[in-house]
Amino acid sequence: MAAESKLRAGVVGVGNIGQQAHLPAYANLPDTELVAVCDTDEERRNRIADQYDIPKEYRFANHGDMYAKAQLDVVSIGTPTWAHYDQTIQALDAGINVMCEKPIAMNTEETTAMVRKAKEAGLALSIGYNNRFSLEAQTLKSYITQGLLGRLYYAKCGWLRRRGNPHGWFTKQDMSGGGPLIDCGVHALDLGWWLMGSPQPVSVMASTYCEFGNYEVEGIGQYWAMSGNKEGVFDTEDLATALIKFSNGSTIFFDVSWALNAENNFYAEVYGTDAGARWKPLKVWGMMGKNIADIEPVLNKQINAQEAKVANFIDFLLGRGELLCPGEETIAISQIVDAIYESGKTGKAVYIDPIEV
Repeated sequence: MAAESKLRAGVVGVGNIGQQAHLPAYANLPDTELVAVCDTDEERRNRIADQYDIPKEYRFANHGDMYAKAQLDVVSIGTPTWAHYDQTIQALDAGINVMCEKPIAMNTEETTAMVRKAKEAGLALSIGYNNRFSLEAQTLKSYITQGLLGRLYYAKCGWLRRRGNPHGWFTKQDMSGGGPLIDCGVHALDLGWWLMGSPQPVSVMASTYCEFGNYEVEGIGQYWAMSGNKEGVFDTEDLATALIKFSNGSTIFFDVSWALNAENNFYAEVYGTDAGARWKPLKVWGMMGKNIADIEPVLNKQINAQEAKVANFIDFLLGRGELLCPGEETIAISQIVDAIYESGKTGKAVYIDPIEV
């Protein structure tokens, strides 16, 4: 594709996820041109812009200014959760296709409004669930689609950290929307739900806990040892666990923690009438004739799942395939997250009705 026909891309929020995924993807993909960045941190904004040779007039402190002046075709949003709704809606109003990082929004109401706005505008809204793009997940999904596992009826998924609180705004309920459930838990929940065929949730029974709060740990890396923030605010959960039932009769058991006296573990396992499987390292538990057999496919190809999700977004916009993380699919995840929080507070089962968009 000629340079003049490349899609013009911008990134709002050039912190960790912007630097890991969106910036390098737009800079490296043959059909995109990274033309603008937006971040409220002036030093970081200029440092990243210098790295990608972005002119000074396309370095913005305000996302609205970037939408109005940069003539974007696509934008990635990698800011704190509380900002996703406004930044996405304004981008869609400006005629810009959006890739928004997870979690898509603070709650189901915001999520649904974002999805409906994209549909009304005839624009694409994709969500950054990068684990769907891992080689293991794609391979396992192909087995499921081929029917090799039979009818799936049960799954277990979760992300347990022994001591792994992020810092800053993450532990502030009014900015994050919650703790590990809405932060990293949605990754595991989405992966298990997607592998199961994205069934409609009908009920949730859950518990949430905050047993650790701020703590001190020595001898381990920065990210895994952090707790709280400079202001000392910690008003979210540090553990959530739930039993989720779906309209097709299937069930998912799910748990997630920032702090738990357990082994670190990001897992997703699905169980069918013909075989069961674990996503990473990929292993299938089945039968060979009348014998129980464990099958471990050889996968040694390296895939950057973070950049792959952006590439899929661009391919979809250019008519080269389906969108693997469409905004519509995040409504069910948002419903489950809201129901887990409600059930955790009330101690009662929460029932979920489908939402049409």
